[in-house]
This record gives sequence, C-alpha cells and structure tokens, in this order.
Amino acid sequence: MYRNGFKIMRENLKLMKQAGVKIAYATDSAGAITPAGCPHWELLDMIRSGMTPLEALRAATSVAAEIIGMPNLGKIEEGAIADIVLLRKNPLENIDAVKKWSQ
Repeated sequence: MYRNGFKIMRENLKLMKQAGVKIAYATDSAGAITPAGCPHWELLDMIRSGMTPLEALRAATSVAAEIIGMPNLGKIEEGAIADIVLLRKNPLENIDAVKKWSQ
C-alpha cells in the first residue's frame, strides 16, 4: 500500500502538471512520512512525475513563495529576500546535488 500510494501521488502530480496547475514543494505530513529537512525526496518525486529539475527547483523556491503570497522570497534579485546555497554540482544535471549541499 505504501509504494502504491507514491505511485498514485506521482500519477496525480503528472496530471496536475499537464493541466497547468501551479505546483509547489511543501509537506503537510509533519514528519509522519517525509521527515523535515529532506526536500530532496520531494524534488526527486517531482522529477519522477515528469517535472524537469528546473521546474522542481522553482517549485521549492519562487513558485512556493508566490503561492503563499510572498513574491519577494525564493529568488535572487534586487529587493528580494534570499538565502543562497552553494552546491558542489549542478542540480539541473542531477537533483541529488541538492541533498549533498551540507556534506
């Protein structure tokens, strides 16, 4: 059932993307399924569902900020509030680079 749930989630995400729904990275599980601090799992599932790495990264940054009504978050430009993470590898080539930023 657990694996089937992820399959259904990925299929639904793919359908929502095809329908033009704005998709943002988030969790409401409070650690029950995806422990806090593990966004790379969600990003990987987004990509498995048909999103590009760039779309998944935007879902976790600028799109998420836009959806919660804080458009000056999640982007790097003058006047924006931003945190910058430097990665050793390009997450557009391999999304696993995101989970290795602190290692």
